[in-house]
Amino acid sequence: MKLGRLNISWGSKSPIRRSHGVRVTGGNRSFSDITDASALLSDWILTDQHTNEKLRSSLPRLRKMCRGLEESNPYYRRFLSEWVANIIGPEGFKLQSQVAFSNGRADENKRLLIEETYRNWCESDTAWASGMCYVEGAQLCERAVARDGMAFIRLLRNYDGNRFGFALQLIDASYLDMEINGRWFGHEVHLGVEVDRYGKPTAYYLRGDHGGEDVLNLGGRRVLRVSADDMLCRMYRERPEQMAGVPMAVAAIAGLRHLERYEEAEVVAARVAACSSVAFERDFPEEFTGEDGANPLAEMELSPGGVLTPPHGYKATMLTPNHPNTSFGDFRKGMLRGAAAASNIPYSRIAADASDANYSSMREDRLQATDIYKMFQGYAIKQQERPIYDAWLEVQLLNGMLPFGMTQFETIRRARFQGRGWDWVDPGKEIAAIEKALMLGLTSRKRELIKRGIDMDELDREIADDPKHPSAEAPELQAVNHDDENEDAA
Repeated sequence: MKLGRLNISWGSKSPIRRSHGVRVTGGNRSFSDITDASALLSDWILTDQHTNEKLRSSLPRLRKMCRGLEESNPYYRRFLSEWVANIIGPEGFKLQSQVAFSNGRADENKRLLIEETYRNWCESDTAWASGMCYVEGAQLCERAVARDGMAFIRLLRNYDGNRFGFALQLIDASYLDMEINGRWFGHEVHLGVEVDRYGKPTAYYLRGDHGGEDVLNLGGRRVLRVSADDMLCRMYRERPEQMAGVPMAVAAIAGLRHLERYEEAEVVAARVAACSSVAFERDFPEEFTGEDGANPLAEMELSPGGVLTPPHGYKATMLTPNHPNTSFGDFRKGMLRGAAAASNIPYSRIAADASDANYSSMREDRLQATDIYKMFQGYAIKQQERPIYDAWLEVQLLNGMLPFGMTQFETIRRARFQGRGWDWVDPGKEIAAIEKALMLGLTSRKRELIKRGIDMDELDREIADDPKHPSAEAPELQAVNHDDENEDAA
């Protein structure tokens, strides 16, 4: 093919011009090429509506859709269970007190006392005012955050239902009155959340009294105003100005609903196919035989394994619908892969399908998923674990449950929270790699135990109390604590 001259322009200087008659489009596209209306993007409905205004109109329906999926869709229920199991885990977050002497060495006596007292409160069935231990309520709260986008935890100080004088109240997100907007009592309110001039929440407006006394009448709506000092809002924010949370798997809702209806249709079609039917057709036009004419098909009966002989003048056609069709498995897998990507859960977990998995793929999925889980564990610690512990500790110091004064609060509150860890995909290979890394000084026992969600101090105490442990007879088999060595060397 012969091309004409090609035009080449070099900035503002005189161009070297060559032109050709054929225009060849390359891979480089400008913003205008993407944003200009085209046949492929013309149906993309865009809006510059404010985030909170968009949530005000669409969030209630989104929550209803997610709750509907929770009731009937097995994959969505699996997502919720997987999410709670990986963020909270079976035992929740473990408190590890970091109280130390002035020289920096650990104060073991204070640490053990604080940890034991906090554990006793967590394990009591009055940690939540509704009658749950702390871990059970934390799991329920995380499930609500994943399903509804947010949940509220009310801090009940001076609670008279247990000896600790402190409990929690879990409040459903639907009680937030998102119709309260504008300026009330000198503060801006967006979606029922009162904020200061910097956008930090200062109070929440809930429908109903919820055992509170500060019930207000705002524009004909009776609401309870709860200070942000007494209420924790659990949500994963996606926009800076966002005042309400969005369901975690919102991008998977449509796909899971389509898959649910498609599977239902395939089941119906398969049942029809399993019950093979017969259609009879006449070989000649029907003739009038009188009102009492006999129907030769009325006495016919089709039995399993039987032979069917149609009457004279009729021919039989077997109806055999082809369902489930051959594309069912691929369609299901494709829809679930999209749902897995939208919900941050590996496909093999949300679909309960490991048919295509091997060691490498399972390890890669585990590494990618755990990075995401750890990030959300950090959010949960910041939004829930740390403020609850601080409020609990303050009440215990004031009530005398701990033998420390309020002047020591900042020192006593030093702690970290250990989330759940994950077992190895291949224990033999992983242990060998860790052992070599320990020998080379590339890691430490503490670091590796944290990855598995194990408290090193607790493990060492258990080993010391176990007379049959190999280290009791062969001290040389004890793993080296590189953290202690580095601290002593420093």
